Amino acid sequence: MRAKRAASGCNSRAAWPVLLAACLWLLAGVPAAAAAWAGSPPFTVFTPDIDVYPQHFGVAQDADGIVYLGSVDGVLEFDGERWSLLRLPNRELVRSLAVDGSRVFVGGYNSFGYLDRNDAGELVYHPLEQRFAAQLAGREFADIWGIAIAPEGVYFRAVRDVFLWNPGDDTQAHWHRPERFGMLLHHRGRTLLQFREEGVRVRSGAGWEPLPGSAHLTTLIYRMLPLADGGLLTLGSDGRWWRIGDDGIREQAMPAGLPPSSHFEHGLALSDGSLALAGGDGQVAIVSAALDGYRQFRLDNAFLSGVHPEQGGGFLVASTRHLFRVGWPAPWSMVDATRGVEGSVNSITQLGDDFYLGTSVGALRLRADPVSGIRAERLPWSSDEVYDVLALPSGAWLAAHAHRLGVVEQGRWRGFSDELVYPRRFFRSRFDPKRVYLATEFGLRALDLSGPSPTLSSLVDPDVAARVTTIVERGAGEVLAGTERHGLWRYRYDSAGGLVSAERIDVEAGIETGQVAELAVSMLPDGAVVASTRLGF
Repeated sequence: MRAKRAASGCNSRAAWPVLLAACLWLLAGVPAAAAAWAGSPPFTVFTPDIDVYPQHFGVAQDADGIVYLGSVDGVLEFDGERWSLLRLPNRELVRSLAVDGSRVFVGGYNSFGYLDRNDAGELVYHPLEQRFAAQLAGREFADIWGIAIAPEGVYFRAVRDVFLWNPGDDTQAHWHRPERFGMLLHHRGRTLLQFREEGVRVRSGAGWEPLPGSAHLTTLIYRMLPLADGGLLTLGSDGRWWRIGDDGIREQAMPAGLPPSSHFEHGLALSDGSLALAGGDGQVAIVSAALDGYRQFRLDNAFLSGVHPEQGGGFLVASTRHLFRVGWPAPWSMVDATRGVEGSVNSITQLGDDFYLGTSVGALRLRADPVSGIRAERLPWSSDEVYDVLALPSGAWLAAHAHRLGVVEQGRWRGFSDELVYPRRFFRSRFDPKRVYLATEFGLRALDLSGPSPTLSSLVDPDVAARVTTIVERGAGEVLAGTERHGLWRYRYDSAGGLVSAERIDVEAGIETGQVAELAVSMLPDGAVVASTRLGF
């Protein structure tokens, strides 16, 4: 989908690596227990910008990447930038959609048919219900709840009627019963249809034969999802999980904590064999291919009304108001307010299997839970803004608060200096394990950890607000520092960690920064130093 107007699932306008939103991204699989670190996969939100009633029922995508939403007002078309609306002739809603190449099949209210394009590229609707006028004899069939594409044609399922049209030879068939139909799909060479109060039947010749062992499947089945081993898994109103396979029909054990199947009316088998289940509470559950674990994340606070595979990988989800594109398989996980991350994120530090966040509301610890996934908890010693934390060999912590530098021991914070340091980031020395560089709002400072308590080097010039953002340590006594507005600085230290000199060098080095002298510095694997400014590298 060639999206241009979109909102990220985690809206942040800050440049990487500083994150200024109440969310962050972690590479899945970084800690040892990767499954427990499951957050939300990356997703993008699209909202129709035309005047339509905000209620959607289904979603599909054609071979050209165009997305279609079934809605109260008709079919919404989205090319990644522009939205348009095509109303059905009876001005009714569209309940279901299905795609076969570039042809889109539509199930509406008392109408069904297909969409294609004319010579001008305009979308045209071709209704098919008139072909069945004799069988209907003026009777309404109401909503088309499902569409299935099979070798024998395209099925359109209403509550008490099923219509079949073959686009190849223009033949048709129709079935009506006083009782209700349920799930309809074509799978591994068979077309299956639920005859509620009777069980599941298989298309055979001109009729339907009972599927052996399915007589107890009499309550409504919403969907049957293909499994990695070739079987099918039911989503149904009885809340139970039934597995239909070559060895018969049996109840399927599912991961502990997963809601009942009645919670999910829509689902999709993903490319890696896992299942995406769309819930009525706006959450999606991804169940592993082996059906032995799951992760759950929220897309919306409304009913999720449809899912469909997306051409570029991942899948599409329709909700009452929005369209979502979810990246899957996802090497990244998003951790946001739904998992306890609050405020603006200033820094991320990994220690062992845990991550620590410095945020505008204090320090948070991210921990992995094998059932609920990743969760954030506020550390009790931090009540105001924390920019960074650093673990010391003694087990204590250094903590950079908004104005002061302190030590955390046994869960309590104490300042070791009355100076207003305005600390921002810690950088461990590559050459001296007892030295830590501290980026502040007024330049670079050095911390000496060799004594019983850390000591801080002197300040260069309190009148120069050179906020340090990045550093490169070129040797035991020389550090280059990039700043937010004051270009590139070179700091030199003696063997004891005392400051020898500090000077700005970007001008004499011929580095052009532009009117705002913002500069970031980094070292490449071969030892080359690269400076990045608003004018380039």
